[in-house]
Amino acid sequence: MNHKKCSVCRKNIAKYTCPKCSVEYCSTECYKKHSLICTESFYKESIENDLRKSKVNEESQKKALESLQKHSFDLIENIEDPNPNEGEEISEEEMKALKKLVNKEDLSIDDLTKSQKEAFFNALKLGKLNDIEIYEPWWSDSSVKKNDYLIEEIKGEKKEENPKKYDKIVPLSNLIKKEPSPKLKYNLVDILYCYAYIMRMYNGEINDSNKDEVFASISSISGVLGSDQVYSNFDECLDSCLKNTQQSSLIFVSDEYSLMIFKDVVSILKMGKNYVLRAIQELKWFISLIGSKKSQRTSMKLKFFLSWINEQNSLEFFEQIYQSIELILNTIDLKI
Repeated sequence: MNHKKCSVCRKNIAKYTCPKCSVEYCSTECYKKHSLICTESFYKESIENDLRKSKVNEESQKKALESLQKHSFDLIENIEDPNPNEGEEISEEEMKALKKLVNKEDLSIDDLTKSQKEAFFNALKLGKLNDIEIYEPWWSDSSVKKNDYLIEEIKGEKKEENPKKYDKIVPLSNLIKKEPSPKLKYNLVDILYCYAYIMRMYNGEINDSNKDEVFASISSISGVLGSDQVYSNFDECLDSCLKNTQQSSLIFVSDEYSLMIFKDVVSILKMGKNYVLRAIQELKWFISLIGSKKSQRTSMKLKFFLSWINEQNSLEFFEQIYQSIELILNTIDLKI
């Protein structure tokens, strides 16, 4: 793992790297302090992607704008401080724009300058407006472990409220007569990576209004679901997932972001079989919204994986997978 000190505060362990200047930092506060100019430059380069990826309703935008207004006021105070932090330089025009922003009574998106819009959408996407409630996936919520997530089984012995109308999981013997390939565990990682990426990308809000875009994203991210990719090992799987996301400007955020998604995969696997089933059931439900022939084929693949996973009753099976992923991620961290 990376144990370098934060280049800004020089106290904590650095967890992140600035995509613009490669300075290593530990927190949002240190990121904001390291260079205002660098931060704004990054906002400007990222805006086209961020505008496409920001799925924000009117109420959330209003709250975010109020937060942006507050942060603008804090920024002005910091800049006008007699002992400003090094690197916090701003032009006269930018200062005027910030003051206008702070004094506006009923702020809207149209009141922002071009650079402010860029900063706003990027900050919203990356969770830098701390007053806004950020989407937190179910696998990162410690309270989820208090209640076992039970998938409705073929015998109907285990049931729970089923708002998404998940299909029953059929025995694997109903689908195939031969022994399943030992390589399926590599493909499972691909599918879970796709699920976690989609959930974060759309803030967990997948419905009729964005179903076509979601399906296109699934097809781009997953080599298993988008085509018929079969992996020979975990390294090959992780490499393919990274390349697939890098190749799509509509999906790609950063390599660091993609690696974070693999840590999501590890989290889901650590929670055990029922939670892995939940992820695949939800992904299958997303795809069921489409209703096309191509989506039906993808849905059949997931139906098979549900039956296969449902018969994996050994904890060691899931441990072996997530430990292999963690080992690869640690190696990647050392190279960064």
